[in-house]
Amino acid sequence: MREYRKSKQDRIGAALLDSLKFLEDQPINDIVVGTHLLGVHSRQVGLASLVDPAGGHLKKIPDERYWKALEGKSAKEVATKIFEVNTFDVGLGLATISSLYDYSKLDFIKVKAQDIIAEKGRGKEVAIVGHFPFVTRIKKEFQKLWVIELKPQKGDIDTEEGYKVLPRCDVVGITATTIINKTLDNILRTCKPGSFKILLGPSTPMSEVLFGFGIDLLAGSRVVKKDVVFSGIRNGNPFRHLKGIETVCLLRS
Repeated sequence: MREYRKSKQDRIGAALLDSLKFLEDQPINDIVVGTHLLGVHSRQVGLASLVDPAGGHLKKIPDERYWKALEGKSAKEVATKIFEVNTFDVGLGLATISSLYDYSKLDFIKVKAQDIIAEKGRGKEVAIVGHFPFVTRIKKEFQKLWVIELKPQKGDIDTEEGYKVLPRCDVVGITATTIINKTLDNILRTCKPGSFKILLGPSTPMSEVLFGFGIDLLAGSRVVKKDVVFSGIRNGNPFRHLKGIETVCLLRS
């Protein structure tokens, strides 16, 4: 498997874009933007969270004319927005990359990310980057659990403290929004060698190139009912309330 060790700006974005090299381009058929998520439909549907650089959900969303003007354009061209600075465009590029993949060719496993975190981390020190709803349910399984957040909730720690605890953790769950705010590479470099690392959430691109950065499990989603999902996004539903979604996981071999 190719290893992306060379130091360059946005190595992960470059690797994801490179993963499209041998895929046939598609036109952008439809783009939907809600309060929490955006979706892009080309070969399939790709999703991405709307992320504010300071944490939480994006407060200022571009005018609808901006993204509607991209419909009909080359998906590979729109995918290059992953190199942009503003998080809306990065998310748009990331969702477009996911929309070009063919998930029917991937060997998904039927498991929930939180169950893997609980199993792998039982009795160990665990960090989760991003405050997921399942945190409260599984925290009793671990010797110690740190939840790392840009905007910490009660019991969480901030990113400065997070970088101090990551090198001691045996299992690390990481929100895929770290691709959008361009912190994933630094997080992975900080993790303890040999730790089990999971990338999770609706923004997760199910691409094996990410295993080259040390990720062990990709835990994302597949849209099985596009119209239902797009309607839910338009209505401002968060990911956990969307219907027409199937959770999927891809394990490093």
